[in-house]
Amino acid sequence: MGASQVIGFCLAAGAGERLAPLTRAVPKPLLAPAGRPLLELACDALEKAGAERVVVNAHHVADAIAAYLDGRPGVQVAREPVLLGTGGGLVGARRAGLLGGDDGTVVVTCADHVVDPADLAMLAAALARTGAPAAMGVGVGHMAPRFRLDGDRAAPDQDGPWTAAGLFALRAALLDQLEPGYSTLVDAVLEPCWRRGELLGLPMRGAWADAGTLDRFLAVSAGLLRGRWPYPLPPGRLLPVDRTAGTAVAPTGPVFLAAGAVLEPGALVAGPVVLDAGSSVEAGAFVTRSVIGPGATVAGGATVTGSVLGPGARVEAGSTTAAALLPGAGAPPVAARRNRVASRGPDVAQRRHSLAEQLILGLLGGTGPQGRGLALRFAVAGHRVLLGSRNAERARSVVAELLAGRDLPVTGVANADAAAGADIVFLVCPFEGQAAVLQDLAAAIGDKVVVDVINPLGRDERGVYPLDIPEGSGAEQAQALLPHARVTAAFHHVPPRLLANLDREVDCDVLVAGDDPEAKALVVWLADQIPGCRGIDAGALRLARQLEGFTAVIVSVNRRYRIHAGVRLTQLSEDKRRGVASRPTGSELGAPS
Repeated sequence: MGASQVIGFCLAAGAGERLAPLTRAVPKPLLAPAGRPLLELACDALEKAGAERVVVNAHHVADAIAAYLDGRPGVQVAREPVLLGTGGGLVGARRAGLLGGDDGTVVVTCADHVVDPADLAMLAAALARTGAPAAMGVGVGHMAPRFRLDGDRAAPDQDGPWTAAGLFALRAALLDQLEPGYSTLVDAVLEPCWRRGELLGLPMRGAWADAGTLDRFLAVSAGLLRGRWPYPLPPGRLLPVDRTAGTAVAPTGPVFLAAGAVLEPGALVAGPVVLDAGSSVEAGAFVTRSVIGPGATVAGGATVTGSVLGPGARVEAGSTTAAALLPGAGAPPVAARRNRVASRGPDVAQRRHSLAEQLILGLLGGTGPQGRGLALRFAVAGHRVLLGSRNAERARSVVAELLAGRDLPVTGVANADAAAGADIVFLVCPFEGQAAVLQDLAAAIGDKVVVDVINPLGRDERGVYPLDIPEGSGAEQAQALLPHARVTAAFHHVPPRLLANLDREVDCDVLVAGDDPEAKALVVWLADQIPGCRGIDAGALRLARQLEGFTAVIVSVNRRYRIHAGVRLTQLSEDKRRGVASRPTGSELGAPS
């Protein structure tokens, strides 16, 4: 069949309750993960996919959406006084004559999804090529409903590997058969098509993501900064990993400073971070894995981690804000929740002496000996540790036993909460459970730095031995299951008993393998926070198979000689180690030398 007129349709009418209270003042489509609102990215995607014009339905704070789009050529707003749903909105637009002629194609995306325009164009082309009434983009995932693909046709299957990616194409005339009023796209359009065997299912070739929750919004922000999608950033600049005019930028991810934003000397940022136009981070403040909205302020001595600040929001001096959605101007000031660092006073040098005092580390499956030992050591170094388990109650019980009355920042949580709340994720569960854990938590982990500590070892009558892993190593399996994460392999050879004994130095080198230089640099630096340990860049992630396998040798030696030995490399001077490793040393962070 020949090409037909293509109209783009952006679903933007929802209230965005998963991002409340932020969305009670700003409609979700106008939230900007990297300086440009989600709605603008969606309209760009539809236009780049070949849409002659774009229709945006609006209900929640519709006036704000209409005002934002006013004057944009080729874009029309379809207001819904009563919310019509994803299906009813399309039917209403069709009855209003907004979706072209009977032979036209409607390409649909959601305002809170970020997709590759080429995938939208692929769906439209598939309808023209096959004559099918509807096409759905699919990606690997666990969100219901799930599908299997029979050739190029999608069929519902609760055990299927595919889920809807939030982008569709359909023939405009298909909507003429539907009654007006509330309906969903799935019930009104997709299900009748798949029951007739007429729904195309096309795997996405580019990246796709839902920005509808805090963690997913932050993951989309980081992805845009790293260029996962073909959308330019607004005027501004990406800051180098270095000191900039007295401001420390740690190598945890990109930091974007939009035009008009102010990052004062003496502030500390650890990306991914976006400072939108007119925002400011004052001297002595610390910000990591967050979006600071237009005109928002992080006052001196405050800490913001894993949060989104709305337009005009303010975090007061000395307060800590974590995993929060803060509405903008007009909302009451954020209540100060003093943490251990802030309570020391406004001494900037003290606050910035160690970035470790500010990071949140999530240990998945952390209730075993290795997890307990790492939790203690990192907590003593100043980290906040989320010790995870499949059972949150067990995690809390282990933490109570581990701390034994000591005042250390370790909290027992479910694995899902540890993955969602952490800046950096450690995998310390048994290897046989790794795949299941990561499949369930891939969305929460997103593109975070991941440290795989797991040793895939077997045991027989002759002792321990390394397992054969199809991907090559446990860390490489983790990278395959977490395609957007920056996976490293480290801490395999550190004896758990030495980690748990805070009266002793560990006296062990930590060999770090990985393919992302920034991620490796961060893990090398974290290893240095443990007394007696040296972090060493050991090369590419594929070398994790040797690091993991060598643990069997160490275990065998330790059992034979009844010791707790690790690994120490000779002939590696401190000057040479620091000269090769690009990492956030104390001087780079502005700490006293």
